[in-house]
Amino acid sequence: MVKSGVFALVLGAACLLPAASAAQAANAVLIPYGEPGTKDPHAAQITDTLAAALQKAGAPVKVVAPVDHLDAVANAAEICRDNGATSLLIPEGRYEQTQKVIRAVLTTVYTYPTHVELRLDRIDCAGRVVWSATATKDIVRSNGIIQATNIGATIDDAFRDAVATVVSQLASAPAIAAVPTAVAATAAATPDGPQTYLIVPFGQPGIGDPRSKDLTGSLSKYMTDRKLAVKIAQPVDRLTLVKDAGTMCSQNAATAILVPDLRLEQGPTKTHAELRLALLGCDGRPKAHAFAETDVGNGFANFNPGAVMVNVGEQATKPALDQLFPGTTPAPAASR
Repeated sequence: MVKSGVFALVLGAACLLPAASAAQAANAVLIPYGEPGTKDPHAAQITDTLAAALQKAGAPVKVVAPVDHLDAVANAAEICRDNGATSLLIPEGRYEQTQKVIRAVLTTVYTYPTHVELRLDRIDCAGRVVWSATATKDIVRSNGIIQATNIGATIDDAFRDAVATVVSQLASAPAIAAVPTAVAATAAATPDGPQTYLIVPFGQPGIGDPRSKDLTGSLSKYMTDRKLAVKIAQPVDRLTLVKDAGTMCSQNAATAILVPDLRLEQGPTKTHAELRLALLGCDGRPKAHAFAETDVGNGFANFNPGAVMVNVGEQATKPALDQLFPGTTPAPAASR
């Protein structure tokens, strides 16, 4: 089995934070890992375990209802005000788990290499990313001649260590000054001529997916097929885009920014994709959202896991673009 996801967490044994850092973190809102609509089987536990790790470190946080992460950043002032907080904490990441089969004359050995990547961003009440920490963890477990019945627990164990790392790094986070109102993003002047969309790559610094380049290229092609003008940006922490949208639009002569977020999960027989697309204006405010999910069969036993993940991501892209750009249609296959 191969799994790849965009976030996951499990309780880590974190040391107590210094009193000043703990007080700052304790006055934060934790935005749930699972965004609305997700079917990630780890989502429910992710938020609980990160909150528990922070509490164990002496920094209990308030958990709010699931919300789109970009919307949370854009509405940071309101969330802070409604919860008496001075910052937001938002976790993002990725995980993969592969089944390796070693066949011998008298036995078959199953191993499960697991890789996780985690980033925790801290957002002030003006919607600015003021601190970020990343961590990775790899675990390889063998079940000998017996196939595992609960391999998801290995993902949890790997994230336990990643959580401990980022929570310990929170001790050196900068102090957060109280921000009573949101600081307006710098809006770019809208260039003359047709709309130009700046595509943010799927991979982000610290949580880059090896399939990011292919998936980003496919998204660009599908938009071009719909006669939409596009440019591709360099990888960025997508949560910074709310405040940096104006600068990015100006630098790229763009009129809007398209931000993708993809979760992949691969089982023995099929691969599942959940794709979110957010369209940001050059003022950093979300203008529209799209969500699509799809499944693709894995085919024969010797399938290419990476190729299947790209394929299922591409299949989810088409209906998401239909939602975001109604009335646009791809060019006929014969004309490509």
